[in-house]
Amino acid sequence: MAVVHNINRGSIIENNTSLTVIDPGDDAGNGAVSPTLSKIEEIVRTSNKPLKYAVITHGHGDHCANYFVLKRLYKGLELITHENCKIPAKHKLKKRTSFSISGTSYDLIPTPGHCEQGDDIAIYLPTERFLFVGDTAQPHGQSYEQCDSFTCTPAYSDGQKFIDGITLLLSLPFTSMQTGHGWQLNEYGARKSLEITRQVVERTRDLSQRLAAENRNQPNRVICEWVYRTIAYERGLAGHIVEDRITKRAPLSDFVNNDRPGILYWVKRFR
Repeated sequence: MAVVHNINRGSIIENNTSLTVIDPGDDAGNGAVSPTLSKIEEIVRTSNKPLKYAVITHGHGDHCANYFVLKRLYKGLELITHENCKIPAKHKLKKRTSFSISGTSYDLIPTPGHCEQGDDIAIYLPTERFLFVGDTAQPHGQSYEQCDSFTCTPAYSDGQKFIDGITLLLSLPFTSMQTGHGWQLNEYGARKSLEITRQVVERTRDLSQRLAAENRNQPNRVICEWVYRTIAYERGLAGHIVEDRITKRAPLSDFVNNDRPGILYWVKRFR
């Protein structure tokens, strides 16, 4: 069986004769020592196996920027992405694809919805029953009613595809899961994380439908803010966090950049 090593936001999969990196992160560009690259170098050295493949779950820079350093350090490194990813890659997939790398079975599953490029993929290891979901799991709390994060809603671009992707992943017989920001969860925690994420998106959908119908003269941006504030209240997100999220601009607020696109998807759908 393959061994999965955590490397900050991503992972190294140690196959029989080679290594595969998933989501190498973005901490190599500030001139300081990169903890992620140092960990990769350590695993390459101690395993005495070559780093042969890199898989990127989606094209956001915090997941893939280190790849450009890795491809200089490890000659012959082959990149695997969805065909919608803008990064040049030797292997581009359009549909669900299964293959083997030095004895390890991989199941790569398109799960569009989060990234605006529509290039999200999940990586499932059926023998190990290990699932890598990228940014498809974003619960922002231990339950719907208990939000203990910096925001109350997931970041996504296409709400229906996001829901469909989560539902597909929940149908897999996995027992362990890693999120796109480094959390490794057991089966209970993983399924709960995905279910809460889906619940928030479905609540956003239902609120957007009602408020858009009841307030047809209000602009979309106002409806989106009402939806966000309602969900923040329902989930118990602290008021000062909500205000900072909506009002602090640099030049656009975090709400406008990250939270509103998903809500706007639903509001526009019901206009």
